[in-house]
Amino acid sequence: GEIRLDIRSVADKTVIVCSNPCKPGLALENGMLKKRGTGIDSIVLAVRKYNGDIRYELEDECLTVCVILNA
Repeated sequence: GEIRLDIRSVADKTVIVCSNPCKPGLALENGMLKKRGTGIDSIVLAVRKYNGDIRYELEDECLTVCVILNA
């Protein structure tokens, strides 16, 4: 399926939004994916390093993640 990626600088922050199709049965818990792999854990480490934020949304078998990094 189609993967959409948007990266922007807003004030002193970098905002990354990525949406892509996902398999049925994918689940979120407390705003994070229930089952995570190495890639997602690496993103979480970067978010912590740059005192940022990460949010996931799951709708109609499409997963969107928004990462905000403070410069």
